[in-house]
Amino acid sequence: MIPIITIIGRSNVGKSTLFNYLLCKKKSLVNNSKNLTRDRNYGYINIKNKKFLIIDTGGVNDFKNEIQIKVAAQTFLSIKNSNIILFLVNAFDGLLQEDKIFNKYIYEYKKKIFLVANKIDKLNYKIENLNFHSLGLTKEIYPISAYNGYGVNFLFKKICLFLEKKKSGFVFNKNIKNKYPIKIAIVGNSNVGKSTLINYILNEERMIVHNLPGTTIDFIYIPVIYKNIKYIIIDTPGITKIKNIKKNILNLNKVFKIIKKSDIILLLIDINNGISNKDLFLINFIIKNSRSLIIVFNKLDKINKFNYIKIKNIIDNRLKFVKNILIKFISGLYGVGVNKLFESINLTYYSSKKKINTSLLNKIMNNAIIKHQPPVFKGQNIKLKYAHLGSHDPFTIVIHGNKVKNISNLYKKYLINYFKKSFNILGTQILLKFKENNNPYLK
Repeated sequence: MIPIITIIGRSNVGKSTLFNYLLCKKKSLVNNSKNLTRDRNYGYINIKNKKFLIIDTGGVNDFKNEIQIKVAAQTFLSIKNSNIILFLVNAFDGLLQEDKIFNKYIYEYKKKIFLVANKIDKLNYKIENLNFHSLGLTKEIYPISAYNGYGVNFLFKKICLFLEKKKSGFVFNKNIKNKYPIKIAIVGNSNVGKSTLINYILNEERMIVHNLPGTTIDFIYIPVIYKNIKYIIIDTPGITKIKNIKKNILNLNKVFKIIKKSDIILLLIDINNGISNKDLFLINFIIKNSRSLIIVFNKLDKINKFNYIKIKNIIDNRLKFVKNILIKFISGLYGVGVNKLFESINLTYYSSKKKINTSLLNKIMNNAIIKHQPPVFKGQNIKLKYAHLGSHDPFTIVIHGNKVKNISNLYKKYLINYFKKSFNILGTQILLKFKENNNPYLK
């Protein structure tokens, strides 16, 4: 197994800054607000030819309200499942009461703890003056600056030495079927059960599941191995009203960026609320950007059999415009339909990576032309000569011919649907690119 390292500490000690530095990207939001990271963030890193799974946890200051208790529960669960703990304290602030409270709870887990004094870039320090030894966790304190990386390499050198001495036998799972994980973005309105579904998949209450819309405030990246296939599930904040989005840290544009970077999009919809205009907007956006889509209706447990048939008919009627896209019905709370959902994810993903023989592709294109010729444009015939596969991200077919720039959108849709049906491409959008045959004898 890969060593798991969890970063813990009270709010505003720089956990997300260290996490982002290690991953070389600004994946977590970082500012001076307390409790900005509520959920756990995951990421893989390679240091000194060793691979680690790093977990960034929410800040815990007290146990006085429901949200803080839930954040603490997630953090302690992460500690339990980790091999190494990085306990971050703020060298600039010194030892605070919140650090002592936190320390009292983590001591019982008997994990290897590295006490890390962050933010030393803000002061002239001497290690003996850092007053954190009274915590009684460890003799060594590792001063770092997560902001500029000072001390981080030395810290991980010590971590690697610890693992070598322990001879833990961390190895990769040799039965994994895919080299690169399938990136799955779960998007949808607030309170449709995105976090509940992921918690079921992980079999733990990893995220804050709360009745208030918008309790996921950042993108959460969760590595998952399911039936020997690697995935990264990306949980996104619920999409609220546009007027509210402008006031929030996360906005619609960030969700759009995640959609564009993911392999599969699961659009989660509360079956009790039906399809909203926001859902239709997202479906059109995903299709327009040639991403692979599965539409998932959640909370099946909250409707009876009679209402299910009635609601399904309404859904089928509302989504008549959706072609070759899988529609699934699940209960994220009880796991109904989740196994089938993963089958659909794999089917859709490998459909998007399908290799098509050029000879067969041209045969299918010619069949489409015989069945329905391209319409004449201003008295001139449009001729499609030959086709070949372009890229797989997005799935692209390149067609060469004469006057191809004049092909109507209607005929393009016809070709796309014909290709999808002929090659049994599900959930994946096909992008057509047309190239004009250059004739050197025509001026």
